[in-house]
Amino acid sequence: MPDLSILPGCALPTAAELDAWYGEGHYAYLDSPQAMSLYKTVANAALRFGCRTVLDVGCYHAHPLRFLPPGSIEAYLGIDLCTPALRRDRAAYANRREANFRYSDWNSFPSQNKDRSFCMIYFGGVFYYLENRVSYIDGYIKAFSPRIVVIQDLAATDLGAVTSAYRLRERHWFDMDFHVDASEWDAGWDATTIRERQIIVLETGMSRAPSALT
Repeated sequence: MPDLSILPGCALPTAAELDAWYGEGHYAYLDSPQAMSLYKTVANAALRFGCRTVLDVGCYHAHPLRFLPPGSIEAYLGIDLCTPALRRDRAAYANRREANFRYSDWNSFPSQNKDRSFCMIYFGGVFYYLENRVSYIDGYIKAFSPRIVVIQDLAATDLGAVTSAYRLRERHWFDMDFHVDASEWDAGWDATTIRERQIIVLETGMSRAPSALT
């Protein structure tokens, strides 16, 4: 693994890096039963705010969809650069007609899909990598007019500028007990850094009628 220990932010990983890390099992702990409380919290935000269209940026295994009952949403679009993860998602959720998964660069997606809209945008483990977090989230909000934005990241990630820019509706802290094998990570962190997480729910003040998603 490259050294990702410098906060705040660093370059978004390349597709080759993501595929390699996936193949080496570096993110397997995010599939553990202990980690499911993160994704249930994300799904509950969509349900509480009545969001019927969801964009999952950096979707990995799209676990929030597991906690969104069939019929509760109209469309769930997951985007990622990790081909093996997307392949698994398409197979795992083949019976969920409202679910779609695309290979897409996180930076270029808003400019290339301005005709679409989403009630909720979820960023899972993306903001750690970013330097200008407000500018990044602004690009997605201006393109898609979501009513809420949900961010799940390391507790160590400074989201102060983001919570100042938009109305903070909820904040959740997690001290996870999932197992992280020391051999899986060489990022200058101790296991506590990986286990401690935060989820914030932001209200954007935007509203747009949902569009069909394909």
